[in-house]
Amino acid sequence: MIKAITLDFWDTIYKMDFEIDLNGLRIKKLMSLLEKYNINISQEDLTSIYKKVHAEFDRRWIEDHKTMTTKEVLEMLLSAINVKISAEDSDYLVSVFQEAIWSNPPALIAGAKEAIIKLHSQYKLGIISDTGFSPGIILRKILESDGILNYFSLLIFSDEFGRSKPNSSLFNFAAKEFGVEQKELAHIGDNERTDVFGAINAGMNGIWFLNGKDSLPKLTTPTAIMQSWDECEKIIKKL
Repeated sequence: MIKAITLDFWDTIYKMDFEIDLNGLRIKKLMSLLEKYNINISQEDLTSIYKKVHAEFDRRWIEDHKTMTTKEVLEMLLSAINVKISAEDSDYLVSVFQEAIWSNPPALIAGAKEAIIKLHSQYKLGIISDTGFSPGIILRKILESDGILNYFSLLIFSDEFGRSKPNSSLFNFAAKEFGVEQKELAHIGDNERTDVFGAINAGMNGIWFLNGKDSLPKLTTPTAIMQSWDECEKIIKKL
């Protein structure tokens, strides 16, 4: 019997498709600030450096199960450019990188909010989410802006926790905080490698959220497959 449910954030509660190029926006802001330090670098060259740093970000996420903080990303970028900036300008860039998402806030996936409200009346709810260049502090504000933050009693974001999915420590921490056994917790997410495999490897239920996509599992056997949020309550009750 399921007593607690954790959800992924991106492409599970919120869509990740953006109309505005957030990385392009970050690069332009960085270029503008570099002029203050007499650094003349083309947008093409800066974009190339940015992509290399992003590749290292992804490598650590996938191989080391760790998420770089915004400050670590910027330190790597500035080191590659070979420039030192003031603490004030560093804080400014951290803010720019973190808050770029507000230029085009993500939309809730159809049915997610309604399902969360309904599930909250029956189960303990939490979020286990890996973060990119938009950290947990920003994702909290997005949840709050849509009126669903208070439905979650536990929020685990990889940049704050120090580990990323599929590392078992995030799922084990959730079970401990909720006071439930591993088998009594279900995790719902769209990424088979991080969400489904991570949950099942930790002894929990891994529900693969496909959101209408036609996909077959390659790494594990999901506890259940969920095509839409309308199916969620029915699937959970069967576990």
